[in-house]
Amino acid sequence: MSRSNERSNAFVSRTGWYSFYYPKDWTVEESDDSTAVFDPEHGVGALHISAYQTPGRVDSKSELIEHLSDNVPPVDEERVVSFSSGSKNVASFDYTNDGDFHKIWFIGDGRYLVLANYVSDKEDAESEMGKVEKIIASIEVEPNLSRN
Repeated sequence: MSRSNERSNAFVSRTGWYSFYYPKDWTVEESDDSTAVFDPEHGVGALHISAYQTPGRVDSKSELIEHLSDNVPPVDEERVVSFSSGSKNVASFDYTNDGDFHKIWFIGDGRYLVLANYVSDKEDAESEMGKVEKIIASIEVEPNLSRN
């Protein structure tokens, strides 16, 4: 992933397990276990992305439901959205808790599962969602690695 355009930058994780595009006026900070993406000037929330190696192909929806059952109030499984795009399967869920808006995505492709979590104040959630959704849509689980 080397292309970018005048409105976005390309990012590839240190591990090479995932890549994405993000707005030029946003910042990416990568630590040992996750990547934070946010607007440092006018941002109202932050997107955190991490990836895990799996023993084989996983169902993102099942993994997300299991994760949610451990971490949030009871989940209405009918509200979990899932779809496939090529070899990538994606599941997402959003909820509010203590005045905060959360949206979680699990993106599976081959041996890797990418987890993304956006958090902002409930009142501000919609102001960045368009940009966050574009980042999520651009995530690629690196095909050279995931198909080995």
